[in-house]
Amino acid sequence: MKVRGPLVTLAAVATLALVLLGMNLSRTPAGRPADLAATQAPAGPRAAPATPAHSAPAPPSAPAAPTEAVYAGRSSGDEVTVAIAVRDGAAAGYLCDGTAIEAWLEGTVEGDRVSLSGADGARLSGSIDGDAVFGTVRADAGQSWPFAAEVAPPPAGLYQGEGTVDGTPTRIGWIVLPDGSQVGIATSGGRKNPAPALDPGRGGATVAGAFVPAERIEGGDAAGWPR
Repeated sequence: MKVRGPLVTLAAVATLALVLLGMNLSRTPAGRPADLAATQAPAGPRAAPATPAHSAPAPPSAPAAPTEAVYAGRSSGDEVTVAIAVRDGAAAGYLCDGTAIEAWLEGTVEGDRVSLSGADGARLSGSIDGDAVFGTVRADAGQSWPFAAEVAPPPAGLYQGEGTVDGTPTRIGWIVLPDGSQVGIATSGGRKNPAPALDPGRGGATVAGAFVPAERIEGGDAAGWPR
């Protein structure tokens, strides 16, 4: 009986320990592991902050046609030279081939459109695009050519002169291109000849020893003959 006493006591203590452990486990909240996992779960991706809507920038507007300028250029095949002077909606022009074909023109500018007409059906129509004019020109003989002309700052531009040479009235038209070259026709006694060299610094040209004064034509000026 002395040997079984301690063994019984140890068995009772072990049983009591198991009972207490079971009671502690039964008191643990059933949902704690899941709650803990939820609190430790990584946060999902955040929505990007809203940005204010911006309208697309408006396309740059085309530059307005200049209210005053002189343009000079040539037809596409170099058949004729063309000059156009514009100012405040009015326009004057001249075309010539340097030997026989010439026409003086007058007209208007509306927006970027240029429209001029002259004697015997001569016409010019075109559009101003920045520092240039593109269009079609027609001589009084009915021939027409596409052309391009660029801004011609002084001394380039359109000139005309009148004087008396050897007792004969003489009229001259000149186009001075931006590169300094000149094209023109001198009409004297009903005959047409290439124009003499114009000296823009002197404001005219010398013909057979006589000085013929010249003026630079601006838009709105009376151009050509009769005037």
